[in-house]
Amino acid sequence: ENDFLPSPGKLLAWQVPTSETATNLSPNVVATRIDSGVETGSEVSMIFDPMLAKFIAHAATRREAASGLSRLLEKTRIQGITSNRDFLVATLRTPEFLNGATNTDFIARVKPASKRELSKEECIDAGIAVVMEAQAQQRASARVLKSVPSGWRNTEMPFEKHEFLVDEESLIVEYRIERSGKFRVRCEKKEFLVTLYRAGRGKVDLEFENRRSVFNVDQYANRWLVNGPHGDLELIQLPRFADTKLVDAERGLVAPMPGVVVSTEVQVGDAVAKGQLLMVLEAMKMEHRITAPRDGIVSEIHVVTGDQVANDELLVRLAEDREE
Repeated sequence: ENDFLPSPGKLLAWQVPTSETATNLSPNVVATRIDSGVETGSEVSMIFDPMLAKFIAHAATRREAASGLSRLLEKTRIQGITSNRDFLVATLRTPEFLNGATNTDFIARVKPASKRELSKEECIDAGIAVVMEAQAQQRASARVLKSVPSGWRNTEMPFEKHEFLVDEESLIVEYRIERSGKFRVRCEKKEFLVTLYRAGRGKVDLEFENRRSVFNVDQYANRWLVNGPHGDLELIQLPRFADTKLVDAERGLVAPMPGVVVSTEVQVGDAVAKGQLLMVLEAMKMEHRITAPRDGIVSEIHVVTGDQVANDELLVRLAEDREE
């Protein structure tokens, strides 16, 4: 993702499998080793090498070692920054890699997936886990009537509604508590009766559709980081009402990573062609060229040479070409 550019930022969640768990994941793997210098909360700087860890697996055959290594990576929790973990897992499972056909053109020729594809079931499970954690936290933080069950009313009330973005796709989860203490949940045109065993402190234990699952759920502002049976995913909670203070970045180009503006090559009012260089950023000893995605007129420039910019910060905005 993002053409393998480094992804500086804070590592919000980091958890590697224990040696016992690693052995159970792949019985045919003789030994595993993980060398890491990070932990939850570590800052991946744009100044130093962004490597998080080295994973090693030893087995009798290449196929067994690759299988064990992919499972080890798959079960590692890495959240808060973009990593190449999904790409590595996909690579280890390609027939070409398993057969040793790993020439220098491997990536261009095989094109392993750079991001794990999320199933609808996984998104629904994560959405339910998040709303269960959210309601439990709200109940725990209540200043009055702490003994009253979450969502309790003496009359039947409408469902509580939460909307999220998962990989830029909308996910709406609605719920209400039943007299039995269970939760009735609606999501993706389906309805579930959820039994909640534990929630409110970052660990959600629930059961529905004859499946009992445990999730790690952490909130950072409007970001919900979920780690469950399928792996990691992130939900962005949308506000109930539009925030008019947010910058409208439509038709704007944003920084692909934190860095320093090395040069600006255009001025407001300039007509630019698709592919034309607009400015250059530098981060982690790498230069990244910001080019025009289409023909247009430079309507706004939000930075100058020497500015330090954050990830996704608005840099320049293009208006439609007046001649169109």
